[in-house]
Amino acid sequence: MRASLLGRFLWRSVGWLLCWTLLWSVLADWLTAPLGVLAGGVMPALFPAWAESVARSGSTLTLFTSILVHDLPGMAPGQAAFLAPEVATMKYGYGLPLLLALLCASRPRHLAAKAVAGGAVMLGVQLWGVVFDWLRQVGIGQAGELFSPLQRELIAFGYQAGTLILPALLPLLLWLALDRRFLAALLLETALDVHAGPPAPAAALRDAARVSERPPGE
Repeated sequence: MRASLLGRFLWRSVGWLLCWTLLWSVLADWLTAPLGVLAGGVMPALFPAWAESVARSGSTLTLFTSILVHDLPGMAPGQAAFLAPEVATMKYGYGLPLLLALLCASRPRHLAAKAVAGGAVMLGVQLWGVVFDWLRQVGIGQAGELFSPLQRELIAFGYQAGTLILPALLPLLLWLALDRRFLAALLLETALDVHAGPPAPAAALRDAARVSERPPGE
């Protein structure tokens, strides 16, 4: 029985997702390097009053600030330190192997160029998640007085979007935008299957074949 276009695509997607996820986890430290450079430029530019620099350790990024905090866990009473929130970047980057798996499964034209373009967009999504994670730790955690109640609500919304929505949903939307030819083929196959109706039972097909093979007059 011929496998449907959707069935073949799903099996290829699963296989490619396993491959790309493994490679992505192996290269996590290397992939975090450009993210650290971008974050190190964005945070001081947006918040020059307190954001100073960003340091990378493996796949973890640390934001160094001029915010002085007191009585943190593990500190002696009355001791103060500068706030330096950390973010594990992997939890915001899983959309990249998902997008690459979808593209490799559908095999669009100019695959390499579309993969590079999609990867750049997913890097922006990862940057969004990291920035709002830092803002959550600073504005809703240790230094909430820096932001108004409305700003804290926006930070919470941006953090939820960067954690739950964008990394999972945007790869699918990007794939649909980058490979509309596959979507059109899938819709065409579905329409043809609907108009063709259900397949005839095997027994009925065998009976029809026997009748067609009888000599005339029987």
